[in-house]
Amino acid sequence: MNRHYLKTYLARIVENPGWKLVSLLLSIGLWVVIRIAVVEAYEANQENRGPLASRQIQQVPIIIQTSSTDTNRYVIEPQVVSVSVQGQSVLLETLDAGRIRVVADLTQQSGEDAFAVALEVEVPDDFTFRDCQPQSIRVGRVN
Repeated sequence: MNRHYLKTYLARIVENPGWKLVSLLLSIGLWVVIRIAVVEAYEANQENRGPLASRQIQQVPIIIQTSSTDTNRYVIEPQVVSVSVQGQSVLLETLDAGRIRVVADLTQQSGEDAFAVALEVEVPDDFTFRDCQPQSIRVGRVN
């Protein structure tokens, strides 16, 4: 009985080979057409955005990050920085300082009254961060 079942199964696999070949070729052709359409749409979308360019965003405010238990007041110098970003030229035209986050993390600082802190910069996903001037700030604790 097992052998008979196997023969029946194999017979079904090889019956109508022409239709099965046509079905296979149609599915491969459909996959190729869809794949090409997706790739072309992506490339056209990238071309419509224009070439890559760089831009300097001035007067980006610095966000001070402290721990929730830190009750000190701080004075920072400077209070704004200049951030250089790279991206599609069309998108760069709409980028403003409000979409860029420059953070001075004071959570790991010891009890010093004056110290320097390196800045962390976050830009939107469509852009690449290039440079920040200055890269660190001076922080003073107000008594």
